[in-house]
Amino acid sequence: MLLRMVLMLIDLAFGGSGQTIADGLNPNSAIYQQVKALDDRIFQAYNTCDLTTLAGMVDDNLEFYHDKTGLSLGRSSFIIAIKNNICHKVKRELVGSTLEVFPLQDYGAIEVGSLSLDARRQLRSLVRSRAQGDQAFSRCSACNS
Repeated sequence: MLLRMVLMLIDLAFGGSGQTIADGLNPNSAIYQQVKALDDRIFQAYNTCDLTTLAGMVDDNLEFYHDKTGLSLGRSSFIIAIKNNICHKVKRELVGSTLEVFPLQDYGAIEVGSLSLDARRQLRSLVRSRAQGDQAFSRCSACNS
């Protein structure tokens, strides 16, 4: 809600109507469809650990900000982090129709949406390992959150 208000105020300050930017693009628009297709592609790769596709979609100068580990610079550190922390452990899914796309003149677009991260596969695997005497369960990062 706050993001919508800020975007609307920015649009109004620059002479816009506030309506289009506050509500995001129509899901039938070409830009929305392009952003949605890219979102689907990158998170299909993320969910299946397709590191080749991920690497091809991420710029070498990527600046990735994680809420717990902070700034990560470059494609290579991003791919290594995905491989070590995400692959076969977490699944990302977009929640319903929460995707909104806000165009940025002569630059691109901002994507906003709600997602769910499913770490149950990781937990099931670690519980299975624990039952077999493996000490991996103590390394479960999702368990400490």
